[in-house]
Amino acid sequence: MRSWAERRTRAAAPKAALPARPRRIFILPTGAGVAFAATVLLLLAAALNHTNNLALFLSCLLAAVGVVAAVHTHLVLGRIDVHRVQLTPVFCGEDAPCAVQVRVPGTTSLTLEACAGNGPWTPQMVQPGTAHVHAPLPTTRRGQVSWVEIGMATAAPLGLFRAWTFMRLPVHGVIYPTPWPGGCPVFPIRPMSADANAPQQSTAGDDPQDLRPYRPGDAPTRIAWKTAARSLARGGPLVVFDHSDGQGGAVLLHWDACPGQGEERIQRLTACVEAAARAQLRYGLCLPGMVIVPEKGEAQRHRCLEALALLPWEERPTR
Repeated sequence: MRSWAERRTRAAAPKAALPARPRRIFILPTGAGVAFAATVLLLLAAALNHTNNLALFLSCLLAAVGVVAAVHTHLVLGRIDVHRVQLTPVFCGEDAPCAVQVRVPGTTSLTLEACAGNGPWTPQMVQPGTAHVHAPLPTTRRGQVSWVEIGMATAAPLGLFRAWTFMRLPVHGVIYPTPWPGGCPVFPIRPMSADANAPQQSTAGDDPQDLRPYRPGDAPTRIAWKTAARSLARGGPLVVFDHSDGQGGAVLLHWDACPGQGEERIQRLTACVEAAARAQLRYGLCLPGMVIVPEKGEAQRHRCLEALALLPWEERPTR
């Protein structure tokens, strides 16, 4: 009954801007609530059968307690404010940790259940004031996540009724592509020339190999003018040539040099980015219409994986 009711009410989840408060709250008795109602009805029947005024008064009093508990459970959930939803980036197919910042009124702690998307309900004890509830979000596709369906439920204060709600809340998150299962045996670097004996040559500023952002004090002659112009047009940094590390100082992961097609190529590049990050290399990424200059660090890893996740590519069905 509970799972059927939740599936029916998910379709009614409205979009809401943050901060948000539940607008559609549903409530049903719990197992303890059904047992409580059956006990009250049995006591009421016995009181009427034996004309016992004290038992009749007790049954009416317990029935009133049940009604007040239902109203109070509804009010507890309806007064919770959601201020922020934060999604941690993960690879597609993994459960993304979703943290929901809520404000719980009152003076007593309560048990609050939360779920994200089609994930499981996760009960947590929250204290009055600002608190965080966490729920795993199952992921099935890469790309930008702009809205997430958040469910909250509680059976406070007596556990006789369970109230729940679903809301579609804005979130700024990204799901990385799934790395290629075979890993990255060879880095897909610059494509080879027609004679297949030497790397393809390019004029100054056309090839982002061995580039880095401009630093104060760099000579103007080291500026890669053509690449810098494209980078500045997209809101990127001014880039200069960096040959301090020698020929092998940086690795450029090139889209055209990667084998495969479509999602396979994206997954292979994702595995190569992970391999370069683990090896602590200076690496960059060359994608259609985008060049990420070689750098190190966690920020560079996130920048490359996000670019791969947001790459507009649709897999064509095979015939």
